[in-house]
Amino acid sequence: MKRAVSALWARRAVRQAYLYTPTAATATSSSPEFGASTSEAWDGRFRLHKPRGQHLLTNPRVLDAIARHAAISPGDAVLEVGPGTGNLTARLLASQAARVTAVEIDPRMVEAVTARAAALGLAHKFKVRPPARHSLDRMSKRKSLLTENDGSPSLVFGR
Repeated sequence: MKRAVSALWARRAVRQAYLYTPTAATATSSSPEFGASTSEAWDGRFRLHKPRGQHLLTNPRVLDAIARHAAISPGDAVLEVGPGTGNLTARLLASQAARVTAVEIDPRMVEAVTARAAALGLAHKFKVRPPARHSLDRMSKRKSLLTENDGSPSLVFGR
């Protein structure tokens, strides 16, 4: 039952975030170490390919809640699929995770998320890789955060 509740909770949090209109005071994360606001972080350098499912989750409250709800333990290895510009990645890197590995297909996003990890001084905990055929067939720990084409995350817990 907890698995279904987790996925439902994440979807509801994101839907509520779409109704949230950030003001200048809330445009940046509540934690300054996560860097500039999203608009400054990616600076409009590239256009998102929405038909391919590219969306940026930008609400700091939702991002913080997702990272907190993932319940990352000390020493965990985290896999993030489609990190985009690194809005969630920054929180995962700041967590107790031993390392964060991201799989990203868009070279523009790879550049943005890599630069963000370096700016946070956490590049030593971060690797980004292009997707490889069958690379996600097996995972050593089956606690995942998946983002669907509409940008809504689903927390998936398995054994």
